[in-house]
Amino acid sequence: MRKATAWSPLVWTSLMVLCLAMFGCGRDEESNCVISVRAGDSLQTAIDRADAGAILCLSAGTWTENVVIAKPLTLRGTPEGQAILRGVDDGYPVVLIEVSNEGELPVVVLENLQILDAQGEACAEFSLRDNREICPYGVLIVGRVDVRILSCTISGNRTGIAAIGSAKLLVSNCIVTNNDWEGIYVAGASEGTIVDSQLRENGSAGIAAAATAVVTIRGCVIEHNTGDGVAVADYAQAAITDCVISGNGWSGVKMISAADVTVESCRIENNTHFGIAPLSDMCYPGEPDYVGSVHGRDNWIPEPGEPGGNAGGALCPAYPGGPWPDGFLSDKPPSTDP
Repeated sequence: MRKATAWSPLVWTSLMVLCLAMFGCGRDEESNCVISVRAGDSLQTAIDRADAGAILCLSAGTWTENVVIAKPLTLRGTPEGQAILRGVDDGYPVVLIEVSNEGELPVVVLENLQILDAQGEACAEFSLRDNREICPYGVLIVGRVDVRILSCTISGNRTGIAAIGSAKLLVSNCIVTNNDWEGIYVAGASEGTIVDSQLRENGSAGIAAAATAVVTIRGCVIEHNTGDGVAVADYAQAAITDCVISGNGWSGVKMISAADVTVESCRIENNTHFGIAPLSDMCYPGEPDYVGSVHGRDNWIPEPGEPGGNAGGALCPAYPGGPWPDGFLSDKPPSTDP
């Protein structure tokens, strides 16, 4: 019989370090969680007690409370998205992110969560003069903060996600659906990047940008919203690439006032008004002239009578001619869908 070897604690420690480095031995999925929050615990209390930069991991379950995040941190649900945040107070967002910081841009991450059912129809606070807007949104981002919303479902709110002020927003691999107003609203001097996400069956628009906001929309499906698929207003800028924009109640993409829009390699079809149009007298009688600009190329936007045709026309005014650049339309659909 082979004699057992008595290894020193130092040898055991060295072997465990090597095993962890190579194979992840003994590591569980919550090993990088600073705080674990179980259903029945107060999520707001856990947030308040957490240090800046902490990762809070939520178990499967439902938290019926409105929470305020005023420091950089991460809220992470289960990989299956079984952690649900549901609003309870009328007029308030389910998640309000408002971080005061004059130095390095603070980062807040929401991951693998369902954010549902902000309560009430009226805003708890609304002042144009003070640029203050506290409303029953799924996620409301105020001020100067970097927010990353990853693999989340946002549904049943007034607006799904709203970024106002000077926020930096990333929405990736999310489903934003059945919100009464916009799915995502980016305004003020905020910057938004929306990638590989689904914006479906929202109210006034799937995605809206206003004021001087800058948005990048890539690889998204934007369909069956009651209003426009994408609406870009004021002096906002939008770059829309490799998207399917289909079956919306108004136009697929609408430009308003002096908006600057780039549309490239998109499939825009089956919309009730136009594929793309400015809100101007030529397309919508009685509206003021559109004075913005349009860029892009290689878009599939069929006319009425063609398969997938937009009921009011592919483009208004008709192509070719202003404001559409040469090569804006393709004679065949994009080779791949998002």
